[in-house]
Amino acid sequence: MSVNYRNFVLALQDCVTETENVLLCQKIDQLFDENQNNTFVLTELLQELIIMNTLSYSVESHKFFIIAQASKTGFMRISTTTLLNIFSTYDESYLLLHTNTIQKSLTNPFSNSLSTLCALRTLKLYINQSTYPTYLNWCLGILNKAPQRPSNESSVLRQTLGTLPLFLPYLTPQQQTHLCHETIKLLQLKNSVILEAVVAVLTHFANTTTIDMLDCIELLLPLLSKLLRCKPIGQIQNVSYPFLISNILRLLYNFPSLNKGYELMKEIVERFAHQLTNGITFTLLFDCLKCIQKHFPLNMPQLEVFALDTLLASDNSLFHRAYLKIISLSSQYIEHEQPQILKLYFGNDPLTSLEAFKLLFPQSMPIVQLPQNLSVLNDYTKSKFSEASIHFIDRFQQPLNPDSIISILNCFPSKALLNHVVDFPLKESSPLISPSNSISQKYCTIHNIKIPFSSEQTTLLLLTLKSESKPSFPLSLPLNTISLEMKQRLHEYKALQTDPS
Repeated sequence: MSVNYRNFVLALQDCVTETENVLLCQKIDQLFDENQNNTFVLTELLQELIIMNTLSYSVESHKFFIIAQASKTGFMRISTTTLLNIFSTYDESYLLLHTNTIQKSLTNPFSNSLSTLCALRTLKLYINQSTYPTYLNWCLGILNKAPQRPSNESSVLRQTLGTLPLFLPYLTPQQQTHLCHETIKLLQLKNSVILEAVVAVLTHFANTTTIDMLDCIELLLPLLSKLLRCKPIGQIQNVSYPFLISNILRLLYNFPSLNKGYELMKEIVERFAHQLTNGITFTLLFDCLKCIQKHFPLNMPQLEVFALDTLLASDNSLFHRAYLKIISLSSQYIEHEQPQILKLYFGNDPLTSLEAFKLLFPQSMPIVQLPQNLSVLNDYTKSKFSEASIHFIDRFQQPLNPDSIISILNCFPSKALLNHVVDFPLKESSPLISPSNSISQKYCTIHNIKIPFSSEQTTLLLLTLKSESKPSFPLSLPLNTISLEMKQRLHEYKALQTDPS
């Protein structure tokens, strides 16, 4: 670290007020103007701008200068390229300058990987209807040079492959097909990092376009076979290249049809059904069975029975959940395996029981079709309910006991009834019954009726009632309400009909 750069960092740390920060930025502006031709000083200043930008200080005034410096030969350093990435936001005024810089960087893409990566990142921001033909030709030029490059130069190809999906909205179907075929050619490379990027891009093409990609099956199936039989390189949980194998299986699943490859997938099932020791092997097994279920349904039962028997024979709950997940691929298997699902549902593992319940629930619960006039019927019922409750309370002689009105509102929670009884005269007596719903609670609030019991007393009363009375069905009441037994409610209701006071 140079003395000037160290002093800048210390000065920035000592800044307390906004004025001090502004003065420091003005000093950097002055140094920029005085050292336009001093490469060493400019590099230090660019590093200082990185710190300022990281700390959310505005450096927009230097944006044009930094991009211009990035296009100069011999000045492409880490500080400059980092700033180029930071400042590369979409701006029409910088489009031409960016294009010139990108073209210079992509002329020899493998000579300076850092420069190429920065150019490709900037290129992504400026892809539009007018620039995509030129930018696409540059990217295809990099892909065409890929077979001639050493296998360790993968960063440039990965970044280039990452830009290809951005061109799809602007391409015609013929151009999309051409781009897809150029990408498929890269499946012949022997670099696993590039192959993962190619498979990811092809999966995106399969999900978002209608391109006929069946010609890549001739390359995917041999590649999948090689990955299964290759030397133990890049192993995770004793499986070589598991993520690449899983992505290839998911890509094959996305194809509309698959005429070959059953024997290879059968080999995968037979291999991993005996190696279910972790989540990776199960994921590969499940992806393979899912692919067979779609493309080779006639051959699915024998493979599935083989895999299911292997899973059920284990005492591991993880294998049991894997069994349930495989069964979920088809409703026929759910119906056929009902006894085993019930056995797992009543097992000791709660997660397995939950997964089993999810499979049993749709089978046991009928679909209820609600009538279209249900809302009208509901409104009509509410109105009749309100009329009946008002007619019921008008039969009693006023003034009423507060407990009587609260009890009626507990039984008939209606806003119309609340509006009807809110002005009724009350007898002077201490209330013993607490409100059990929002309607009766609102009535107590209007008349400043205090709830007679606290939550602790309510709990004690509930325990006392349950211990001293015979078993019955308690009403579900809020926490601040006395929980009365059903027999007491019925007795109270009958008493109100005879003598509400």
